[in-house]
Amino acid sequence: MEKIVEVAVLFDYYGKLLSKKQYDVVDQYCNEDLSLREIAELNGNSKQGISDILNRSEKKLQFYEKELKIIEKFNKINSILKEINKMILDSKDKDKDDLFKLLDIIQNKNNEIIKSNL
Repeated sequence: MEKIVEVAVLFDYYGKLLSKKQYDVVDQYCNEDLSLREIAELNGNSKQGISDILNRSEKKLQFYEKELKIIEKFNKINSILKEINKMILDSKDKDKDDLFKLLDIIQNKNNEIIKSNL
């Protein structure tokens, strides 16, 4: 994943955990697509200062994901739900016995989500 996209995704999940200054700088960099020079001018800071803020913020965001794993859990749940949805769509022409088997599979997938504390 491209670095800026990775930071933007992390920011979407964990941005509010950053300081106000870090939040504003990362928001301007990721969402407003401003250059380091533009962000520095807007914030009355040097380009190097903004670069330092971005680097510290990125490390914080990565730390939050490493510890909390919210994005990882979301992706796992999303993947399982897509599997379930595909099974349901594929079951339209199944007979009663096949539908009961499908329900068992769906229940197992659901239990997988529940038991893994996702």
